Amino acid sequence: MEDKAEGGTPEHAGDSTQHVVCTLPNAADVINGYIFVEVGDVKVSEPLDEEAFNRFVSIEGYHAYEGDLGTVFEALQERHYALAEAAQAADVDLVRQVRELQTNLDLTHEKLQQVQLENEELRAANADQKKQLDIPSDKWSKAQLLKFAEDRGLTVANAMTKAELVDLIGEDLIKSQ
Repeated sequence: MEDKAEGGTPEHAGDSTQHVVCTLPNAADVINGYIFVEVGDVKVSEPLDEEAFNRFVSIEGYHAYEGDLGTVFEALQERHYALAEAAQAADVDLVRQVRELQTNLDLTHEKLQQVQLENEELRAANADQKKQLDIPSDKWSKAQLLKFAEDRGLTVANAMTKAELVDLIGEDLIKSQ
């Protein structure tokens, strides 16, 4: 087999799938998106199409794998099982997180409904208090009572007492209802 430095290509390059060996130190388990597994002292790729195979063998530190494919297959199978287990564990964790988020969402929704109900009760109480404030009482000053009576078109005199003004306004409010 000739290497790239001599200008040739490996004799296996025409096969539909090939494996390459990476002899570089500290090689990763995934290189350019392809899985590599340890076989002896080297890392061997998963099956590669012709284009990927040719790309790898053109790089120093990579060459065609010519060893026992059964060993590579077993190592790849173990790696795939490990990846599947890791993915399943991640899925289980995601399901747990989704359930936790759903529970939190449900609790937040319940709390929001409680707050909305309390808000409606407070608005009703506020409206009642506003109505009470709009009804003249002896707590108002004489000037406020006089102005309120005049605004309603009642005939009033400055000489009237607060009690007389409250009575006059109260009678007018009852008549207008």
